Amino acid sequence: MIEYYLVFQQTAARSLAAGFLRLRAHGLLGLAVLALLAACGQQSDEAQAPVGAAALGGSSGPPNILILLADDLGVDSIRAFGPHERNAATANLDRLAERGMRFSRFWSQPVCSPARVSALTGRYSFRHGVGGPLWGQEDHLGVPMPAPPDGSPKELDYGPFGLLTPEIRQAGSHMRDPPPGMAPKGPRPDERMLPALLKDLPTPYATAAIGKWHMADRENGWLGHPNDVGFDHFSGPLSGALPSFFAWQHVENGEPSQQFGYVDQFSVQAALGWLERQGPEQPWFLWFSFVNPHEPFHKPPAELIQSEELKALHPQGVREENVPLYFKAQVEAMDTLVGQLLAGIPQEQLANTYIFWLGDNGDDIWARPASERLPNRYKITVYEGGVHVPFIAVGPGIRENAVNSSLAHVVDLFDTVIELAGGDTQTARQGRAIDSHSFAGSFYPGGDASARQWNYTDINIAPSLGGQISAIRNDEYKLIVFSNRDELYHLPSDPGERQNLMEAMDAAAQENYAALQGQLQELMQ
Repeated sequence: MIEYYLVFQQTAARSLAAGFLRLRAHGLLGLAVLALLAACGQQSDEAQAPVGAAALGGSSGPPNILILLADDLGVDSIRAFGPHERNAATANLDRLAERGMRFSRFWSQPVCSPARVSALTGRYSFRHGVGGPLWGQEDHLGVPMPAPPDGSPKELDYGPFGLLTPEIRQAGSHMRDPPPGMAPKGPRPDERMLPALLKDLPTPYATAAIGKWHMADRENGWLGHPNDVGFDHFSGPLSGALPSFFAWQHVENGEPSQQFGYVDQFSVQAALGWLERQGPEQPWFLWFSFVNPHEPFHKPPAELIQSEELKALHPQGVREENVPLYFKAQVEAMDTLVGQLLAGIPQEQLANTYIFWLGDNGDDIWARPASERLPNRYKITVYEGGVHVPFIAVGPGIRENAVNSSLAHVVDLFDTVIELAGGDTQTARQGRAIDSHSFAGSFYPGGDASARQWNYTDINIAPSLGGQISAIRNDEYKLIVFSNRDELYHLPSDPGERQNLMEAMDAAAQENYAALQGQLQELMQ
């Protein structure tokens, strides 16, 4: 919502092929291929059959690649990343985790647009220039914003300071376009993205982006931006924050329309329709982005909710004090739709498909109980609550029920996908600085660990409103650099980042502080 970004800016002012090829070379690829989720579309642990066992045989052609993004989802909501009272019922993600690898120290960018651009370019946001969430500019989408149908569930939309009421929205209606210097720009048209590179391979990939986009502005292609960067097909909301999950401005290959229903259900059907049109020998790359569990908070369709308690939520009953329950219902709806999407893909295709599921950034602060709404610990910040996200990898050769504790970052998807697709990661650089490190080598038994020795992230809402905030970590220590101060944390003993070691550093802290400062300076050169 445009008002969300206004308030957001005020706040800122104030404050895998290596393993694939080795397995093939040793004649073991068929034994490593996954036959996945025959009953994945079911909703509950009791109703759902176990995921299929590893299949014999399998395709020797280029693998399919499916990236699934949840919107505003940290690790606490997903049981596979540790028991927590905030865990939703996520039967399908639990099974993905059992059939693949969970990354326990995976970082992203702290907000939507930078995370998405970084994944598709392999570049940190200070390089590609998208430091914060793009404004919606919904008045320029070619069709009016539709109103939700009568009887739709009540929805609550929040900014950093609280509920965005109709009065607040109206007060900000004259700000549909960002004033100069007040909002992030989209990626430049010359940024090379994954889908274009995959189309340049000896066996070109069919490419599609389905669901939320949030990378376009009226200077980089606007309605045609997803297609301009190499996606054969795009279907979804172009902007990042929808006023309603039940009525939205939709774009399909540059053509705007009004759509009604439930946005993520609509996207799943659009994705399955596109996949049905791909030939059996055609490798494909599908970038699928849910809107859930992003605000506005609401009760999803009951058939998508897995917990009986949450199925009983009243469609009109969402209030500030019970938002965490409705958020949890949205997480369950997202999980059910993950299952329905995977269940709709033929088993022979799934056996040759790498699936990467992740959160794009941490939870919205309003998704937490009031007692846990601590400032500067969730989405929009470079603290762990904003950048530590769940990541699951499943596919040919990937170890089952494995935990990868290597440092990894959303930019690493770039090299990993190119490597798994049989491309050359060095050729993909084309003289451009790329920050990606493939983690494909860590997928199979005895494989190479990630080359990443540190993780970096940042946020820069607008240069005129406070500038960049950066964070960098090594195995144990994390340095956060603000314009007017530094903060240092020892994450193994202080995962909640409550004890700033800058106030009293011992010898180990001093050594790591100097090392992280040096690495940050080298990175920025």
